[in-house]
Amino acid sequence: MEQVRAGSVGYFSPLDALPHDFTRDRPGHIRWVEEEGLFRIDTLLGNLKEVRDADSGPVPHTLIGRTASSGIVATGVLRRNVLHNTARQRVSMATYRATTLMHGLDPGSLTKPGVTEVSIRIPGITNWAGVSALKESHSSNDDGRASSYSIEARAPEDVVLTLSKGRHLVLSAHWESTGPDDKRVIFAPIELSCRSNRPKEYYELREPLLRIQELVGLAYEGMITAESGTVNLVADGSLSRRTELWDSALMWRRPGTAAPRSMTEFPLFSLWHLGDAAGLRRWVRIWNTYGPAVRPLVDTLRIGEPSAPVRLMDIAAGIEHWVARHKRTTQWAQERFVPYALAKHVGRGFGEFVGDPRAWADVFWNRYLDAKHYRSEKSSAYEDDQAASLLAESGRVLLMCAVLNRVGNSKLPSRSILGSHRTHSLSRRIQELVSSSTPRKPSR
Repeated sequence: MEQVRAGSVGYFSPLDALPHDFTRDRPGHIRWVEEEGLFRIDTLLGNLKEVRDADSGPVPHTLIGRTASSGIVATGVLRRNVLHNTARQRVSMATYRATTLMHGLDPGSLTKPGVTEVSIRIPGITNWAGVSALKESHSSNDDGRASSYSIEARAPEDVVLTLSKGRHLVLSAHWESTGPDDKRVIFAPIELSCRSNRPKEYYELREPLLRIQELVGLAYEGMITAESGTVNLVADGSLSRRTELWDSALMWRRPGTAAPRSMTEFPLFSLWHLGDAAGLRRWVRIWNTYGPAVRPLVDTLRIGEPSAPVRLMDIAAGIEHWVARHKRTTQWAQERFVPYALAKHVGRGFGEFVGDPRAWADVFWNRYLDAKHYRSEKSSAYEDDQAASLLAESGRVLLMCAVLNRVGNSKLPSRSILGSHRTHSLSRRIQELVSSSTPRKPSR
């Protein structure tokens, strides 16, 4: 994979059907473009007919290639550019940019479209997940000096959770050892997989992994990236063929997005607070059911932080959606004042976090309406961004507590979040802001 990412020559063509027609392959070059987070594939075009064929019709979704190291499948093609050599001063070429690369296969052996498993490996989160493939032990002499140290690498039994559409989510611990005898390096990250007994579209199996990646990012307050991955393609001779995977959404951090401050620092919450592995399945289900409420919590992990007023409006819209979706089935959502309804539902912990939940709700909602309806010039002034940012972040904490309490079927998540050292400074500052604000009658 590293060789292909650094740049490799080969033969490439769009994938229309299987088995693939290799007579359409054109010489070209593939490389990873870090600034774009995409693979760039340049293919040479020999004559005017090839230029017209490449420039007409829809952009292909998938390309197949054969490079010096191995065969590849490049999928998630976002765009295509065709350069025609009219003055014969340069070659004609078609350039494709793709998000996902599968490497280490024989393209001629592929028999059916689709994949049966997608796996990613995320280092640094074994404590969060409560799963590890390593067991360490040591002993000391009578004087306290270390006399021996041993480490056992053994993958624990997989935890398999059934999702919808015939998919299964698997939580496990991967391990591998590399290096010479006197300098061993052990790589033992958490491995997350989505499997299916029947071939499915790659993106169907990738989707739950994206959701869990975002859940871990919430816990560590930054975008967590996978270090490696594999995918099983359907090929001759066996049900599937495991190949290396690189996916930008899973393994690349967009410029402008935040990385975790520290992977050794206690997270906002752990998988234990969500009910262990079963919480992963509930998180995926709630994400898919209440997407407009969950997206404001996780979008900043993938696309970066917007301006403070926009962030405030996003969070307030998420709170509105969450309360509205529960209005028909729950008593707590009958309270007409939306942010106060959710603050009361989360409980006394949030009230202590902001000082006075009713006063906080008044300030939060009025500042949201100022930004949404441009009720005063002050609402768009940069000097007001600090207040809007604090209110947006406190609203985000409230919404996150409500959603994760639902995921964990308890109030353990909100207790962990509101009592975390990560949110202590926010609690102090939002209380100062609320106490210094002039009360206004909230619009309802």
